[in-house]
Amino acid sequence: MSKIAFFCIPAHGHTNPTLEVVEELIRYNNQVRYYSYDIMKDKIASTGAEYISCDTYDSQKQLSEKDIDRFGKDIEFSIKVLVDTTLNLDTYLLQDLKNWNPIVLLQILWLYGVNF
Repeated sequence: MSKIAFFCIPAHGHTNPTLEVVEELIRYNNQVRYYSYDIMKDKIASTGAEYISCDTYDSQKQLSEKDIDRFGKDIEFSIKVLVDTTLNLDTYLLQDLKNWNPIVLLQILWLYGVNF
């Protein structure tokens, strides 16, 4: 059994296409940990993957209502929030991955119907 860590943008249009991939990996007796946000928890858990919440590290969840309105409209601000979230997750993820020791890390981005 292989251990696979799975990451994806926590939005339905990005996550949904990955769910069949995760189910297939599990069908072939792989152990999959899927790191995402609670909005995706039920979908991810339904695949049989172990869902790992990243919500507590999300800088966007700590924004004021004024800043929430800026997110997505002000590209510089949006990038800063995403970078801050990445840095917040860094220590946790590095330790978790070191302890769990997966053989594969998958990060899938679905953009305009094309998988990168």
